[in-house]
Amino acid sequence: MSKAPPCKCRRGRWRQGSRRAERLEASDSGRLQVRGGRLHRQSWRAQPIRIPATPTSLRSNMSIRGLALAFSLFAAACSAHAQSVPLVMETMGLKIGQTAAEVEQVVRALGYKQARATAYPAKFGLPQRMAEVTFERQRQELRSEDFIIVAYGAMTGKLTAISRSETYAEPLIVGEVVKALDQKYGPHNGRPGTGQFGWVDRAAGAQGSLPGYCHAMRGTVNYMAILDNATAAGCKRAIRVDMNTQSDNPNVPFKQILVSMVDFETMAAEGRQLGKLLAQEREAELNKQKQQPLPKL
Repeated sequence: MSKAPPCKCRRGRWRQGSRRAERLEASDSGRLQVRGGRLHRQSWRAQPIRIPATPTSLRSNMSIRGLALAFSLFAAACSAHAQSVPLVMETMGLKIGQTAAEVEQVVRALGYKQARATAYPAKFGLPQRMAEVTFERQRQELRSEDFIIVAYGAMTGKLTAISRSETYAEPLIVGEVVKALDQKYGPHNGRPGTGQFGWVDRAAGAQGSLPGYCHAMRGTVNYMAILDNATAAGCKRAIRVDMNTQSDNPNVPFKQILVSMVDFETMAAEGRQLGKLLAQEREAELNKQKQQPLPKL
């Protein structure tokens, strides 16, 4: 995966750690078989087994217990599959899928001001819409500068990626923050590096051999290099939290955090749609040029 460009706003303090890829696979059985008794429904064909010197009532109880256990395991598997992490794509009131106006309202309330921005031009019947915006907040009392960078979908103009930094007045404990994050996003399933935690949702069967496969990038919302070369194939959504510490001890304190999240699927899909429109425009322009009479040669 391409490394993120250098981060401004005291980003020099963040040290890239080692990354590792994790692969999640989920499977479930669409059919349950109960052995040891006969069920009332005719659609189930029980396969009775012989249990020497075992009363019928005991075999019946064993059958019921087995059925209950099987269904509980099946329900647990379905629940785990349905509740894939991250459970929510939100940080400090910013939610993936928000409009530019909604984002503006949230960051203003947090004390941030717009520093720079780029926009998609009005074209192909679409209005002008924001592409990437950076907000900054001066913290004179802490002698620091926090930032929020956001990216919007190429077609809908809705929020697809966030990366934000924050400095705390009082130190926090790594282990306690991780517990709170796990309650919010679900159990983390990635450790990109020291003091770094990831919540990654991949498509079933996605192959990831590159370090940090499907992890959100820190300090940037520019994923074009990844999406263009299919590095993110099979990636759905991801959240990454970096704590400014060089120790894996859960009891160490820290005062700076970097939170990044991205909706790979929406960003890639809308990028492909815009790419097709641009390709059609180039082809039309080329055909127009071919129709021009040649000068005398």
